[in-house]
Amino acid sequence: MTTPQGYQQFCPIALTSEILCNRWTTLILRAFFCGATRFSDIQKSAPNMSSATLSSRLRQLEQAGIIKRRPGQTSGASEYGLTESGRALFPILDEMGTWAQQWLRREIVADENLDPDVLFWELRQLTLLRGDRRKTRRVASFLLDGVPQKKRTYWIVFEPEDIEVCVKDPGHEVDIAITAHIRTLVEIWLGHVSLGAALERGAITLDGSASEIKAFSTWFMLSHFSKVGLNKHPRK
Repeated sequence: MTTPQGYQQFCPIALTSEILCNRWTTLILRAFFCGATRFSDIQKSAPNMSSATLSSRLRQLEQAGIIKRRPGQTSGASEYGLTESGRALFPILDEMGTWAQQWLRREIVADENLDPDVLFWELRQLTLLRGDRRKTRRVASFLLDGVPQKKRTYWIVFEPEDIEVCVKDPGHEVDIAITAHIRTLVEIWLGHVSLGAALERGAITLDGSASEIKAFSTWFMLSHFSKVGLNKHPRK
């Protein structure tokens, strides 16, 4: 697919760039790889992206044959899915994330990049993708430092059929309460520091029963990119 604003080159990199290098496009693809299928879910993965921009990018991806739209199974709203062409882009995004983990480690956890909405969105999506289902409800509360006042408190409600992220108290009994700086949570999530090391230095506290504290490390799933070692090509 070429556009009037394209590079007008036969170079495969140029042609791929015309599709992927528009602002927000790779983040929309990230949302698909995290299991998002609905417009609202995709938008939650990038809170600063406008609805108009998302609509435009989805149309472009559909025209390029990277995604396809279909009627929703449970509502009238459309759902989206990757085509074979779209799924083939995963190694590109995987390498982008791996490269950043190796060479942009400090920039990843810069203050302006630490949005808890994105962290909890990814945690929910990856947990749903893993397919774990509880027989009983679990409620985890988070009290965060280093964020605006309106983003200091979150609750994650694990139900047998779904997982909900709340910014207002859902009114359920809390099983485990987590207190930490947002940077600490992101560093644990990305594998920059271990949970044990963060607990040992008091950077994170877990308040709950012994079983719930033990379970935290199983449901607080680490990022796909946490597998990139801390000392593999670290940037000084």
